[in-house]
Amino acid sequence: MKKRWTMRRALLVLCIASVVFALLLQTFLFHQSLRRQIRAESISDHEISLNKMQTDLSNFIHTIRGEMLTIYSEQDLIAAMREAAEKDTDMKDYYWRSWYFARKRFTKEDQLLAMYLYDTKDHLISSYRYNSVTYPKDIYKAEYDDNSERVYDYVHGKRTDLMISGYHNSAAKKDIVRFVLKLHNYDADRNALGYLVCDINSAALTSIMAKYVDVEQVCLWLQPLNDRGGFRESVQNPETACKGCTKSL
Repeated sequence: MKKRWTMRRALLVLCIASVVFALLLQTFLFHQSLRRQIRAESISDHEISLNKMQTDLSNFIHTIRGEMLTIYSEQDLIAAMREAAEKDTDMKDYYWRSWYFARKRFTKEDQLLAMYLYDTKDHLISSYRYNSVTYPKDIYKAEYDDNSERVYDYVHGKRTDLMISGYHNSAAKKDIVRFVLKLHNYDADRNALGYLVCDINSAALTSIMAKYVDVEQVCLWLQPLNDRGGFRESVQNPETACKGCTKSL
């Protein structure tokens, strides 16, 4: 014999259903709130890591710039460059100066691979190469594309800040980060004397970036503004991991 539905039973079922619904709704809302909190904390942690990485990279760049600026302490060289700019004198006696300058002013941690010193007419004064086979004697006469047109546009343009560029050295199979510093007189006219080019192994920068990569599916890509592709800290699957992962530093 079927039990009849009474008002008491109906109210009991309604109460139980309301409680179950409330518990399910509370669980769902808690789950959504927890997901948002975890995502916000994750974004905050990554933002902090990126800011720390930016500070480390900036410190490295300022160190390289400071070492490049010490070329002004080579007073005989600067005097000769000034005379060459004004009177078009010969500077063959300074061909080995970059070799001595690189050994004296730069450290092993800088990972300097090549250095080039040019006059105001883009003529090579002096050069230093870690490997004379894999790095060009003159960036404007390289047998492969070393992005020298970027340097030419910069030194003959109006910019006066440190330029950072780069290229892939197919002979050495390395990504190169290139620093270019204009040299000039420190007077009212600030007449140009020439420019200094330093090629650094990108590993010096990727080693800094690697400290902030704690999972395999994170890709960090560093690229100069309005320049060709940069370099990245390697991941397990870079082609998929790098999609949409960009931040301006």
